[in-house]
Amino acid sequence: MVFGAGCSSQQDQSTELSIVEIEIENLTAEAITFTVDVRSEGQTVYESSQFVSANDAVVIEQPVNEPGDYTLEIATPEQTATQSLSLFADEGDSCVLPVVRLDQGGVLHIEGRGYSRCSS
Repeated sequence: MVFGAGCSSQQDQSTELSIVEIEIENLTAEAITFTVDVRSEGQTVYESSQFVSANDAVVIEQPVNEPGDYTLEIATPEQTATQSLSLFADEGDSCVLPVVRLDQGGVLHIEGRGYSRCSS
């Protein structure tokens, strides 16, 4: 039985995407500093530290200027999460909006959505 045949070919392809913004949500009861690292071809193209108050969020608008095949790494003092942003895009998408969430239990998540029309 062949289930989902064709899905792996999309994941193997390199996708050039623009990053609209990165949203970072802290749903815990404590303020925390997130380290943000965007990489392309193994090289860091954007990095910053973002202080986020308890039960608050911050937005990093357009962290990179050029479309690319980006990987996002987010670190807190307790854990690190890494995700290829192309996994959030469907065929025809040209930009992505990743959302980083530190949930109430203290678990770090990276989610995202692809778009075919990017806001400028």
